[in-house]
Amino acid sequence: MDGFSWSSKAGVAVILFLVAGGVHLLIGALTPFALRMMQPGNILLLSERSDSATYNRSTGEWMSTEPALRTYRNVVFHVVAGLLVAAGVMELLLAWFGVRAGMAWALVALSFVGGATILFWLVALTPYFQAGAPIGLGDLPPFMWIPSMAYPPAILLAWWAHLSG
Repeated sequence: MDGFSWSSKAGVAVILFLVAGGVHLLIGALTPFALRMMQPGNILLLSERSDSATYNRSTGEWMSTEPALRTYRNVVFHVVAGLLVAAGVMELLLAWFGVRAGMAWALVALSFVGGATILFWLVALTPYFQAGAPIGLGDLPPFMWIPSMAYPPAILLAWWAHLSG
């Protein structure tokens, strides 16, 4: 960790990895509470407008006529929340203890995590793209778009720092 500086390429990369991990951890940890306190209404995955356009049906109406759909959505949200907590903890630990210390294995691991995350979000959104559903930044949950925006520059900066130093 000698020579590590937060204002260096590696430092900025670590900050971006910490942001991605922190978002995953925070949203994952808060999801069970949000489901109980806020009841996210008529959202299946993205926003009501994107979900309704994808499934050719008002999601609010669909969930009111099929209460099992709301139960299923809540179960899936809890599963995803648990995976977000696990991923967030892993990202935070890899960034803090691995990338910050200049360990190549940690950078390789976070590069795969970032790439796989973005790839699988794109796969998951394929039905939305195929349906021509409107998808703006406000339609995407923050656990999708914030880390997905942080990963590419974090990975590039970290590798640039690693290979040049």
